[in-house]
Amino acid sequence: MIRGIIQATHRKPEQALQSFRTAIALGEKTANAYYYVADLTRMVTPKDREAIRQAIAEALQLDLNDALSRALAGRIALEDQDPATAAEQLKEAIRLRPNLAEAHYSLMTAYAKLGKVDEAKAEEESFRRIREQNPDSDNDSAAEIRHMLLGGDEQR
Repeated sequence: MIRGIIQATHRKPEQALQSFRTAIALGEKTANAYYYVADLTRMVTPKDREAIRQAIAEALQLDLNDALSRALAGRIALEDQDPATAAEQLKEAIRLRPNLAEAHYSLMTAYAKLGKVDEAKAEEESFRRIREQNPDSDNDSAAEIRHMLLGGDEQR
């Protein structure tokens, strides 16, 4: 799994995806591994919607309280033109991690697609506030890597 993390951070998604698939085949059946498989599959083979949905569903089955997996599930639902499901997943991601800027941005998009203009504006304001308070709020790579390598209670 460490190899996949390094490959992903060095922008080698094809190699990283293979490393994560190998890690899972060897027994690393964790929410983190499936999260990365879902996200990397989106990059490598974006038309393989079933594989993407299966991987994120497995991640959520293993850890329902992972905010990043919930946010990714929301983005996947948006890509699948399912803004109602996206909104559900993204609201849960925000409940779990209120300052997750990417979730607010995606929820803004979901609300806009649902015609919920006021809610979309509120999410846009939340997104802007978070970004102003912490311009690096979307850059959670270091925290993700620490979490995956060391485990613990740190939020992903």
